[in-house]
Amino acid sequence: MITRRFLIKPKNGQLKFVRNERDLFVEALKHFDNKLIWLSLKKPFNQRTLQQNKYYWAVPIALISEALGYEKDEVHEILKWKFLLIPGEDGKPDRVRSTRDLSTEEWETYMDEVRRWAVQEPCLQLNIPEPNEVEI
Repeated sequence: MITRRFLIKPKNGQLKFVRNERDLFVEALKHFDNKLIWLSLKKPFNQRTLQQNKYYWAVPIALISEALGYEKDEVHEILKWKFLLIPGEDGKPDRVRSTRDLSTEEWETYMDEVRRWAVQEPCLQLNIPEPNEVEI
């Protein structure tokens, strides 16, 4: 499956490509000739930085992983299900948001919830330092 994102700024109902990507967009569409496709539109947002990602895996995930005896990937999944759960509606199953899709503001809220939970959880009682309190 081909996944490609294009930055577009619509104006008066017309697509105005940022960075002159119109030709790349047309070329990408050729891969789907005579096939049904989904085309989604959403506003771009600031995603977490590489430094925030490093902190996440090196500090909260590592500390919780060590304390619980789980692999880091398992802790990541546990935290997503705990804090990023989207309840299913009309008989649909529950699902979780990807941390990749969080805005920087949502990311900080997520991190605050993880740190608060780690301190309050009886089997952990783990004080996770803030990013400015550790060197990565």
